[in-house]
Amino acid sequence: MSCGVVNAAAGGVTDVDHKYNVVMRGPFSQHAAPSLSSASARESGVTVAAAVSDATASAVDAQSGRVVPKGYEGRPMVPFTLRNGTKCHCFLPKGVDDRAAAGKGKVDPLQQQRLAERRAGTPVPASIASLVHNGLAGHCAAKVEGWWIYELCWQKRVRQFHQNNQQDVETEYILGEGPLSQLKDGATGDLVFGYDSLHGSYIGTNYYNGTLCDLTMRPREIELRLQCLPQDATASEKDDAITINEIATCRYVFRLKHPSACLVPELRKAQQVTSDIDCFTLV
Repeated sequence: MSCGVVNAAAGGVTDVDHKYNVVMRGPFSQHAAPSLSSASARESGVTVAAAVSDATASAVDAQSGRVVPKGYEGRPMVPFTLRNGTKCHCFLPKGVDDRAAAGKGKVDPLQQQRLAERRAGTPVPASIASLVHNGLAGHCAAKVEGWWIYELCWQKRVRQFHQNNQQDVETEYILGEGPLSQLKDGATGDLVFGYDSLHGSYIGTNYYNGTLCDLTMRPREIELRLQCLPQDATASEKDDAITINEIATCRYVFRLKHPSACLVPELRKAQQVTSDIDCFTLV
């Protein structure tokens, strides 16, 4: 284990990405001793998040019988050696095992991508899909793109229209009818997992039977791609919550970020939690 910042998925919790700051707390012995200064820590090759100058009192850990810094009883300990040969004991946050903090349980982004790619095309479990549909029931989302307004009303339809100055609709195209239209061979509302390299994982469904396209002589159709919009989303994330693209003539993709999609565990981004690993040099 090397000093620095360690990223690990601790405790097998997939929704939490733990980031660990290594903090040099100074030398440790049963008696007061000069502490490790920030300068000497840098000379030792340690990436220091903080350096504390006070001497460290000791206590006996009831579980292991080891002498440990006072206040660190019951915390997992990882020994290691600095580049200059100095021996250290590092104490992990409670509840985090040595294996996770050493990075052996680290989440591999490439592996996550491969899992998402393999999952693409598989159905979202009915119990989860029901929660998503309930969360979006009656929800409409719209975005202005130049002359046009694009509007999605969940389970109902997606349309593209233009309004005059009096807010009257002058031109309108239906891009796809949802399952509430109950059309023959129409949308079912079934949700499936999807993945694209630009935006990552999503759940999708298709609406059919839109306005007839003059160029293809087929009804317009649209794929809806739903992604998680966390409650603490930034302003820029909210501005990017809706995008519309015409991927082929009269075939569209409507991408919507919404908190209801966060009910799908596979769409939630890891919540980053930062904890300190406190290190003491042995004297």
